[in-house]
Amino acid sequence: MQTTHPNPSLRLNIIGTGKGLPSRLVPSNEIDALLGIKEGRTEKLSGLAQRYFLADDESADAMQLQAAKIALAAAGITIDDVDCVINASGIDRQCIPFNAAHTLRLLKPARPIAAFDVNMTCLSFLRSLDLADSLLHKYPTILLISCDVASVGLDWNDFHSSTIFGDGAAAAVIRSSERGGVLTSKFEVHPEGYEFCTIPAGGYENHPSKHPESYVSQAYFHMNGKKLYKLAAEAIPGFLDETLAQADLTLADIDWIVPHQASRGALQHIISRLKLDPAKIVDIFNTHGNQISASIPSALHHLLTDFPVRSGDKVLLFGTSAGVGLGALVWEKP
Repeated sequence: MQTTHPNPSLRLNIIGTGKGLPSRLVPSNEIDALLGIKEGRTEKLSGLAQRYFLADDESADAMQLQAAKIALAAAGITIDDVDCVINASGIDRQCIPFNAAHTLRLLKPARPIAAFDVNMTCLSFLRSLDLADSLLHKYPTILLISCDVASVGLDWNDFHSSTIFGDGAAAAVIRSSERGGVLTSKFEVHPEGYEFCTIPAGGYENHPSKHPESYVSQAYFHMNGKKLYKLAAEAIPGFLDETLAQADLTLADIDWIVPHQASRGALQHIISRLKLDPAKIVDIFNTHGNQISASIPSALHHLLTDFPVRSGDKVLLFGTSAGVGLGALVWEKP
């Protein structure tokens, strides 16, 4: 069910995007050497030629700043023109304070401005984009930023879940337009998949004061890939049909598709199952991997900078998250 926009005359426009990457490029043959396996095996099984990992002497602040500065420059503005910052990251920098406060500390606006976090793991950016659409009447210029460091939580004893990830950041600047905008959006959660993707540590339930002997092992990423894949594969086709139907659209009306870069298998399945035209799909998985919340905005950045997107084109952004969440949004370029 669609909600009524607070001001239908304010239509969301993306006026600038940017991305940031760590300095350390990690080809898959380096992972082969790390794991002591035959060269070429990681790329063959993961579908990933390379990814970027934060170096030991590097801070995620640099790639977050890079993404924000590129997006602001593309929009032709500075941080002092921004009314609200939404940090849409899947992993917290630390438990307290919230991520957006640190983002403002990095960007150094001349005055205090509104800022808050949205966390829906891999769907954090997409959920924030939908939320920003309803906030333009209050905050005319909004900066969305996602920054995730997957590499710190990878368990290299679990080959299939550790070899598909990469680190990265991406940002987008939002303002209103008289045309285009968000045509439809939908989000839902299937809590039966709550245990399929987890990092149990980091909150009050698995705190080191309660479980000191197991805390370190609980700080690594755990995934039941088969169950997650099955749930998502069964739910996504109908979910997308319902999302599009809310705006009397079908997949035939969509000009470009920006999926979450979850895994090579997931992308191939969706293309095959929905009979999608590969030429319409933004696929950066081979060079970036799954960057958690930064995946969708990084792919969106590539779409808007590298593809011939025209006024009136309809862009479908969609994906899944831990939880298990599903999300989709159709944006028409003004």
